[in-house]
Amino acid sequence: MATSVPVSGVPGGGGTGGRAASSSSSTEAGPTTAAAAAPAASPQYVSAAEWERRMSRVHVSKRDANRLVMNYLIVEGYADAAVEFAHESGTEPEADLSSIHERMSARQQVQRGDLVGAMERVNDLNPEILDTNAALHFHLQQQRLIELIRQGRTDEAIAFAQSELAPRGERDPALLDELERTMALLVYEMGEGTTTTTTATNGHLQELLDVSRRSRIASELNAAILARQNQDIAHKLPLLLRLMRQAEHDLAERGILCPQMDWETGALIERVPDASAKSKESGDESVA
Repeated sequence: MATSVPVSGVPGGGGTGGRAASSSSSTEAGPTTAAAAAPAASPQYVSAAEWERRMSRVHVSKRDANRLVMNYLIVEGYADAAVEFAHESGTEPEADLSSIHERMSARQQVQRGDLVGAMERVNDLNPEILDTNAALHFHLQQQRLIELIRQGRTDEAIAFAQSELAPRGERDPALLDELERTMALLVYEMGEGTTTTTTATNGHLQELLDVSRRSRIASELNAAILARQNQDIAHKLPLLLRLMRQAEHDLAERGILCPQMDWETGALIERVPDASAKSKESGDESVA
């Protein structure tokens, strides 16, 4: 008596009949039915306690942590704190700590509006810093012009612009545009800044006069001095924090909900899995 062997029981679906049955089954089910049958992957939730447990297994050497702190102190110019930290931790600074005072003095002079004193100090520290950085030199001179205008020393401002800044502007059209906008401050300060012609540019002119611009120029000078000394121009801690935030985003894209760190307090904020799952399901329904 013949025995019937089910197609599904034959490895590889051997035989013509097996292939036909397989093809027929795929055709009847169709891709739409298969996709509908597959359940949507739910997000993987990691609690704050579990996250801290996993992080505690990641080894960060004390030497690396100390170097990060020292890097921050040097770049930001906390010379006394850097000296004390080097003594307490045994961390060798990767810079001449005595030069930090000169760099910080120049930076503080720019923040106070003393551009003449700042440039003199920089030249005493290293004349090549300004000689080889035309953009920085122009920005310092431009800020000096702004300070003259701010103080109402109009004649000095005009003479300084003609003798020091105009020649630079002739060599570089981009700098000439900046010079022209700065000179427009003279009109603005003389009480014509509210006319119809200048209303559109008032925001830019006020930005030039904002004291926060001093801080931006001071930071630019600080970075140039550090670069000339072959030092990091920015400390590494903000970069690490940005990488951490990017990693959190990448995990979320992969459906892994881990706690996020609050930058203000350092506390871990747990992600609510139900809300996230509901949001994902709503999105799937919209696509469908």
